Amino acid sequence: MSIRMTDAEALFALLRLAALSGAIPSARESTDYWSSRLMSLKRFATMDIDEVSELTRKVANLVADNPREALLAAIAEALSPQARLAAFSLATDVILADAVLELPEREALTRIQAALDIPDDTAEKITEVMLIKNSF
Repeated sequence: MSIRMTDAEALFALLRLAALSGAIPSARESTDYWSSRLMSLKRFATMDIDEVSELTRKVANLVADNPREALLAAIAEALSPQARLAAFSLATDVILADAVLELPEREALTRIQAALDIPDDTAEKITEVMLIKNSF
């Protein structure tokens, strides 16, 4: 079965996966915190509460019902190359919200990087910046 999603669903799903990537997500990495942060982005600013609720429900079901690798492939397919870079940056920010990179988070970040086809040097720079940003 092929997973189809819009770019909005893909971004939301990626950040939900990122929030769930740690063994025990910190409060800053929780899905609720990051879904509310996501809604402040320009891409989602015009959505009303019903649209947000529907998006949240659909993405929760997608994440619960599908293997992560299949979700990552569908996310990559739904996003343009430019959007993939922004999505990787946002996912890295979610994973590193507590400025700690645990092994499960490192593995998740590596899978996300590969799925989105982000070059190693770019991923390293983004990770470094997010570690610095989130350490304050």
